[in-house]
Amino acid sequence: MSPLAPVLASAALGALLSVWMVRSTAATLNKIHRDMQEIAQGNMDIQTVAGANNEVGKVASALKSLHIRVGFDLNESKRLAEESLIAITAMDSSTAAITVSGNDALLKHMTPAAKKLLAAIGGPGFDVESLYGNKLSGLLTDPDAAAKFNRAGQTGEDVDFILHGHHLRLTARPIVGKDGKSLGRVTQWLDRT
Repeated sequence: MSPLAPVLASAALGALLSVWMVRSTAATLNKIHRDMQEIAQGNMDIQTVAGANNEVGKVASALKSLHIRVGFDLNESKRLAEESLIAITAMDSSTAAITVSGNDALLKHMTPAAKKLLAAIGGPGFDVESLYGNKLSGLLTDPDAAAKFNRAGQTGEDVDFILHGHHLRLTARPIVGKDGKSLGRVTQWLDRT
């Protein structure tokens, strides 16, 4: 046996191990890449796997953790969106004229009954849709009535006034979040004419 045989055998074994490690690492990186592309496209129905205890394995484990967290957040967002849709649909099914304004007092939502009432108040040619994104107090030409309306959104008091021949009672209530912070106001419009 040649004295070079053990050296050549070790070199061959080293080369085989290197090829195996490169292929194994490349396969793991390709799997991570495919998984990241699937997650980026919104496909959460994939199986991410934690990797070995090396740098590539740590990246695979981090991706698995991210995948789980994004999945939970996505499910929570879907649940909240469904609850919001139910609440808005229920409110829109009501015969009450209700408007919802944000913390900035800008109109965010009107029930169909509110649209009908405000269109009647506005008169012919009035575009009720133009109210979105604007302050409803801008409808009130009387500064005292506008001030009362704005104050009611903070305090929850009822406001009575005449607007374009309509005797209105507005019941404005603050919308307060679970954390106690103001989110805006909800107002019920009652035409007492």
